[in-house]
Amino acid sequence: MLYHVTLTFNGIGTLSGTTTETTGPSGTTAVASFATLVVYGIGSGNTLEISLPITPAGAKTPLTLTATSNAFASTQLTPTLTFAPPTTATYGAAPITLSASLNITGPTISYSVLSGPATISGNKLTFTGAGTVVVEATSTAISGYAAANADAIIQVAQAATTATVAASASTITAGASDTLTASVVSTAGTPTGTVTFWNGSQSIGVAQLNASGAATLTTTTLPIGADTITASYAAQGNFAASTSTNSVKIAVSAVIPPAPLATTTTLTASASSITQGTSEMLAASVTAGGSPVVSGLVTFASGTSSLGVASLNAQGQALLTTTLLPVGSDSVTATFVATASDTTSTSSATAVTVNAATTPIPPSYTITASPASLTIAAGQKGTTTLTLTPTGGYTGTLTLGCGSLLANTQCVFTQGGTANSTVTMNGSNTPITVTLTLSTNVATAMNVLPSLLQTPGSQPATLLAATKTTSPQVPMNPILPALAFWGPGSLAGLATFGRKRKLTKKQFGFLQLGLLVLLTGALAAGISGCGGSSSLPPSNQTPTTPTTVTPAGTSMVIITATPTSGSGQTLNLSVTITG
Repeated sequence: MLYHVTLTFNGIGTLSGTTTETTGPSGTTAVASFATLVVYGIGSGNTLEISLPITPAGAKTPLTLTATSNAFASTQLTPTLTFAPPTTATYGAAPITLSASLNITGPTISYSVLSGPATISGNKLTFTGAGTVVVEATSTAISGYAAANADAIIQVAQAATTATVAASASTITAGASDTLTASVVSTAGTPTGTVTFWNGSQSIGVAQLNASGAATLTTTTLPIGADTITASYAAQGNFAASTSTNSVKIAVSAVIPPAPLATTTTLTASASSITQGTSEMLAASVTAGGSPVVSGLVTFASGTSSLGVASLNAQGQALLTTTLLPVGSDSVTATFVATASDTTSTSSATAVTVNAATTPIPPSYTITASPASLTIAAGQKGTTTLTLTPTGGYTGTLTLGCGSLLANTQCVFTQGGTANSTVTMNGSNTPITVTLTLSTNVATAMNVLPSLLQTPGSQPATLLAATKTTSPQVPMNPILPALAFWGPGSLAGLATFGRKRKLTKKQFGFLQLGLLVLLTGALAAGISGCGGSSSLPPSNQTPTTPTTVTPAGTSMVIITATPTSGSGQTLNLSVTITG
């Protein structure tokens, strides 16, 4: 027969499933199984109890067999949650739809952003920038099952960009400006940052993108030739780097200076016939393209002999007054010296008849230079030949000198290869030639004196050495004899002054030193020929090392010929110093 078994749950929660079973027939092993039982509830000390009623034959009341299980605890199960979104994405791409699954039914699943540049709405994930995004899927807890979650990491790359470049002009001359413009765009928005412009592999500048994603650069340094311009955007923030998809060709040509204008020089003389030794006014007018040329030099000549040089004035005229025209029929010309903007030109010859003087010509002399102008590169030397021509049996000694020299220049007069700045005329009316040499980039050591004067213990020998220059020796200046008497007299006076003032030996030594310096400077001035001057700084200033470079430019050097008595003569020598 079959026996009915009763199962009882004693504990926290409820028991679900088949709770009764039957045993087998009599004489067989009694087996009861409950394979589908589920306990709903969390707790410990739970037991299962079974009871089997048996009524033996002849018994008046039934018997009940019972069995109780060991105590056990019941816990919730965790379901398996599967969540596998894409591991990579790009900023600016469409939102991602998230999905996850459970191995049970019943719980609901929600999504959230744990970190990174992204937002979520429902199961739609939108990226707000480039970087690392961590998202999470979470299931709700139900009876018997706890909540489940699974995190996922998504790497969001920068948005792609596209760059293009343009130029305001495709053909320019060297030194002209050209404006370069780069535009950077992206489907994810407007990029920010900087753009570098390139000429081939050479960077030519960096510019900032504006609110519209454009960057501009104006340059005047593009080299001559065919230039290829590109632009590169440097990655920044949410936007990736890019190089322009195009290039711009710019042809840069050399600047061709305008051709010098052809000039015309005309010459007029104040008189067509003069007496020897009288003044003649020569006027040269220079025009170019019908307009006066207002800058430059004009040289005047009688045949091949130079008469002098004059500068053009604001009216385009150069005026020269001369008494050098020789007796006879003179052919006088004027030549405009070419400049960068104007060509040279020579006037037609103007005839001037110079009649011999009917009365004796008073003793005098004239001075001319050939060439009448010099162009010297800085650091080099230039020479011209001076001709001193006596008239009327002139006798006397002339001392030659230079005035209005540019800084750091020096002039030296030589006769027969020997430095000599004096010319003696013996009344034979024989012309005398002297070579004038102009040296550039000449430094002097005179400006070291103030520092030595301020140095305690400086010896006279040191000061004398400091006053030496590299100027060539020239004959004694006429002031030297006076200095010879002045020096000893001054020293004697100084001795008397020291005794009366009862100066100490040290104080007296300083006074001697000062007087010696003054005497040395005076002697140097008397001995030297001529050259650029060098001023001493104030005694309360630290002396500086002077520059030795002669500045570029054009100036008139005044050549003087001074007699021991009477008036002297001057000659303007045009000197141009080039760098």
